[in-house]
Amino acid sequence: MREPIANAAGRSHAAVIIGEDKAGALDLIPQDLSVLHARLRPGPEMLALKGRRVIAFAGIASPDKFFTSLTEAGALIVGRAAYADHHPFKDSEVTYLLDQATKLQAVAVTTPKDSVRLPSHLRQRVLITGVDLDWQNPERIEALLTGLLSAPLNAPRG
Repeated sequence: MREPIANAAGRSHAAVIIGEDKAGALDLIPQDLSVLHARLRPGPEMLALKGRRVIAFAGIASPDKFFTSLTEAGALIVGRAAYADHHPFKDSEVTYLLDQATKLQAVAVTTPKDSVRLPSHLRQRVLITGVDLDWQNPERIEALLTGLLSAPLNAPRG
């Protein structure tokens, strides 16, 4: 919720609520805008971490969501570091995390979003793992996308 809902709703075809609506967004979404619901679930790379020791780090809006997903996938978090959203990772920070992972016999893991901000020469040493979405009503997202793909470009929301 980085943008006022009223501003975004005017150019949107639907709103997506992921997980619980802790921010009260449903009360602010215009009545005529479709609302789709989904929840995060660990992606395949994350599921492969079951039983493995990890040093997890993230510079996303809610790093705890990443850490929770790792735990739900069965990873054993032996260290974690949360950074501000869009954090530009320095060599020294990533090297420290990699050194800690080695000391703790763990693997350093981060999100796909964060991976693009890692120093390129260190990126290969970090496991990139993310989440997928489980749609509450997958047929609704399919219908929305089908309609959008068959509509003329720049068609107004309706």
